[in-house]
Amino acid sequence: MTIEQQVFRKKRFDTSLLENYGFVRRDSSFFLSGDFMDGDFTAEITVDDDGAVHGRVIDNMNEEEYAQLRMDNYTGAYVGHVREAYREILEDIASNCCSDQDERIMNERLIRTVLEIADSIPKGYVATYGQIAEMAGRPRNARLIGRIMSMADRYGDHPCHRVVNHAGRTVPGWKEQRALLEAEGVTFLPGGNVDMKKHRLK
Repeated sequence: MTIEQQVFRKKRFDTSLLENYGFVRRDSSFFLSGDFMDGDFTAEITVDDDGAVHGRVIDNMNEEEYAQLRMDNYTGAYVGHVREAYREILEDIASNCCSDQDERIMNERLIRTVLEIADSIPKGYVATYGQIAEMAGRPRNARLIGRIMSMADRYGDHPCHRVVNHAGRTVPGWKEQRALLEAEGVTFLPGGNVDMKKHRLK
């Protein structure tokens, strides 16, 4: 597997983001070129319309492709540094121009279904991501439910604070979640998790 395949595995490109990033449209692909490692190398990256990524690293000293980048038997410190720097370029592109493949199935219908399920959780109870995934017909996509919850405010006011993980743990960093639940009568165990025996939605 190439470096490009490793970085862009399960990624989907947004063509508008590619152009904003600096890629130039060329027939049926997008192209980006830029120097790195203080100008010693140039990275040339092409993204086809089907999402395939092709990359070349040019050694600017001799103006030839740096073949050692692709040779697994080259493991010296310098070639390792070049690989790492090139990978960082690719990862920055992925971070700014791609979405995870899971987002392909996050269509409006699924989002609305999940939020309607969250709306149906009564005060004093919580549901787990797995429960909601099951009710939404996506039993293997509990993580996806968490992502939908994190973007729920784009779709109005929904009681996402009533959704916890299977052990009753609240969302890390969301301190208000516990206060919102306690205001609705939900009790917590000494370890900080919701008392699921009392409050888990049946």
